Amino acid sequence: MTLNPFLLLVRPKPPDPAQNPFSGVARDPFDAVPHKNELAEAREDSRSCLQVRLRMKPVKKIAAFLARRAGFHHDVRVDLDAHGSFYWSLVDGRRDLRAIEKKLRRKFELEVDESKKATLLFTKMLMLRHLIRLEIDQSSPATKEVRRAG
Repeated sequence: MTLNPFLLLVRPKPPDPAQNPFSGVARDPFDAVPHKNELAEAREDSRSCLQVRLRMKPVKKIAAFLARRAGFHHDVRVDLDAHGSFYWSLVDGRRDLRAIEKKLRRKFELEVDESKKATLLFTKMLMLRHLIRLEIDQSSPATKEVRRAG
């Protein structure tokens, strides 16, 4: 196969911003509202920290059948420290990550960068384990303001 030297000099067209409805919207991750997975169970351990557990159900029917027959269950379990336990207690489906970050900063007397980093890390860790999900309110004032300016 031979390469056409002309193709090496041509750059692809940039995407059309009119095609993307979110092109003019700047997203701040702290505008998102975390929601707990309804199937997640939280228990307090001897150190007053939380253990969060979620029993994962097999997706395919054959896997569900084999898991039932063999008695195999796939559980996700996370042991949270004091910061993580406080974070989990603040997730109520109404507070956004910004409010959670401020409460975390005040309670544990953290620097702004530390509290923001901790909030994002807890959010990422719990999302990857399907223990929480995030929602972004489309009617938030910040989103409307950016759309009007764009």
